[in-house]
Amino acid sequence: MTYLLCAPCTTRGAGALSHLMDMIGQDYGEDDIDEAISQITAKDMTTVLALLPKIEAQSLSFATALRTALRKAPSDVPKEALNRAPSTPDLFA
Repeated sequence: MTYLLCAPCTTRGAGALSHLMDMIGQDYGEDDIDEAISQITAKDMTTVLALLPKIEAQSLSFATALRTALRKAPSDVPKEALNRAPSTPDLFA
């Protein structure tokens, strides 16, 4: 599944997100994933927010892992939208 998601990321200019998703999908180690997270930009975050509903529909565990990883993104990257709205059913517990 991660390979199918890499194309939309790349075409939207979110190469760091594509790399991060690939690493999570292949179950890389924490250090490697942390390095990939450090490269995340605001453009990557905009892209992932557009893709998350589709990712969640296919693999809730992958979407949860992606949300968790992206919460560690650099401080200048907006992360508020990664948190679910209180009115949303608890899909991320």
